Amino acid sequence: MKLFDLKVWDLDKELFTGKVSSVKVSAIDGGVQILAGHIPYINALKPNSQIEFVDESGKIIKLNAAKGFLNVREDTAYVFI
Repeated sequence: MKLFDLKVWDLDKELFTGKVSSVKVSAIDGGVQILAGHIPYINALKPNSQIEFVDESGKIIKLNAAKGFLNVREDTAYVFI
C-alpha cells in the first residue's frame, strides 16, 4: 500500500511524524479514512473521538482527541488535537 506523511500535534508538542498507509478519524459530519493521494480536505474532529492510523511497519496506533481538526494537502495529513 502506498504511504504518505502524517503529522500529529497537540498544543504543546509533536505527537507523531512519519509515513502511514491510512488515517481514520471521526469528523463532525461522519467517519473519514484518508489514503495516499486523497484530495485536499479539511474538517473538524468529533469531540472526544479517536484518531487511528497505520504506520509504515503496519502497527495500528490510536490517539484520543478531545477536539481538533484534520487538514490534508499535497499528500500530507495534518492533525491538530
